[in-house]
Amino acid sequence: QVACGTSLDDFKERGEYQRTNIKWDDVIANRKRLEDYPNVQFTLSPTVSIYNVFSIPDFAEEWIELGYLKTDELNGLHCNLLFYPKFLNICNLPNEYKNRIRGKYNTFMNKNFGKEQYNQIFPELKKVLRALDQPRTMEHMIWKKNFEKYNKALDRVRKEKFKDIFTEYEDLFNI
Repeated sequence: QVACGTSLDDFKERGEYQRTNIKWDDVIANRKRLEDYPNVQFTLSPTVSIYNVFSIPDFAEEWIELGYLKTDELNGLHCNLLFYPKFLNICNLPNEYKNRIRGKYNTFMNKNFGKEQYNQIFPELKKVLRALDQPRTMEHMIWKKNFEKYNKALDRVRKEKFKDIFTEYEDLFNI
């Protein structure tokens, strides 16, 4: 038996932004190759941060539907929570965003309640929701300044635009 725990934080262009130099088409091709080996147990292990907290349910759902993510006892989703740098920790998001995330996760879990293939991922999603409820580790204005500065620097170096990829945060810097 071979256990394959993949550190894929997100999917498509969102994944490419978070893991510089990864090509999504290559990820899919590699995942499909593993299907030829029944002795490989595949786990999707994203590190949950401000970047991907909104899309974890979408990512898991797409991969379950495509058959890339099997949610039996040894396969499935295992979320790791990011703590540092603090300005990427989900506990520091403004409450408005935390409420949107809670709503999205709860809607997803209600929609898929009773579907056997989703049973294993619900505890992982609940773990993310509990992390949202942790006390802030940075004062809001300091967090906002650091988060904005960091993303502008990344965008400048990578020639990308955070706001173009993470549209759920379109008004984040106005709060």
